[in-house]
Amino acid sequence: MAEARTAPARFLACVDRDPDRVALVFPADPRPAGLDLPPAEEVAPGWRALRLRQAEDHVGGLALRLRSLGVAQGAAVAVQAEADPAWALLDLAIQAAGGVPVELPRGMPAVEVGRRLYDRRATLLVVPDASALDRLEGHLDDLPDLRHALALAGGPGTPTLVPARPDPTLLRRMVAALDPQPPGPRAGFRPGGGPVAFHSPPAHLRTELLVQALEAGVPSWSVPTGDELPCALRTCRPQALVTSPGGLERLQAQVEARAAAGGPIPAARLRWAVGVGAACRRGEAAGTRLPRRLRLQRRLARGLVGAWVRAELGGALDRVVGGPGLSTEVAAWFQALDIAVWPAPDPRA
Repeated sequence: MAEARTAPARFLACVDRDPDRVALVFPADPRPAGLDLPPAEEVAPGWRALRLRQAEDHVGGLALRLRSLGVAQGAAVAVQAEADPAWALLDLAIQAAGGVPVELPRGMPAVEVGRRLYDRRATLLVVPDASALDRLEGHLDDLPDLRHALALAGGPGTPTLVPARPDPTLLRRMVAALDPQPPGPRAGFRPGGGPVAFHSPPAHLRTELLVQALEAGVPSWSVPTGDELPCALRTCRPQALVTSPGGLERLQAQVEARAAAGGPIPAARLRWAVGVGAACRRGEAAGTRLPRRLRLQRRLARGLVGAWVRAELGGALDRVVGGPGLSTEVAAWFQALDIAVWPAPDPRA
């Protein structure tokens, strides 16, 4: 069984092993919200890299700032989350300060935000920008436990969460005082393999999977949202994609649209390959021996269609993470093309 340690402690262990290793890769423009980074090196056209030592400085500076704002052991810190691994660094800082991150979906109505803050007795509220604070005006009254409402990127006069000057020694003392926690289920990232791409990741998975990627010795790429996903995957060639159920649905639709638009693999052949893969998986799950003809069809589907689909998805992708709510149909589509789905939805559900 894996040793019970907090996520910040596991993160610092990765820093100790190789502080100069690349931790996070993000688009040069726009930069991840709230990351006040030092000059970062270019690792590919339009992409910048943050090394583990720089990430430690950022997490440490945020943790010290959170402590100065009254975050103590067990304090709830509400974060209106962005779909970006950069926010996982904020989650790590909240946990390092002893706090408990509380997820607030970006589109949550203001009245519901106020109710959630009251129910969780939140000490601190962090939102992306000044406009988010403006939308909450009048809904943050009568919250006796709320001490501060801050933005990561603000205009003149906007209270912002500015990292303090990092103090690695103090950060490590803070983290050492935390109660150990068992790590989450392993997503199966291959040590020394390709990077892990994050594209609108599920909030409750992003910090744990970012740490797992660091422990596997591979960087995490913050892939932009929208139609850039296939192009970004071809740039970073990830071994795994962490996204939302909707992200996997859109990715499936983009591959099918490419085939329907007259790509090298016709749409009918793609559907045939998915059908062959699904039939093989059903047979194997039932413990029956596959007929020779079906085995030959799967070999042909893997060599022709599977190779093309993998090229469309970066060339090295062998697993996807969609989080809860992923339909069995979408999961079966990827599995039929020999791309593992984690965690795989129960087909009986």
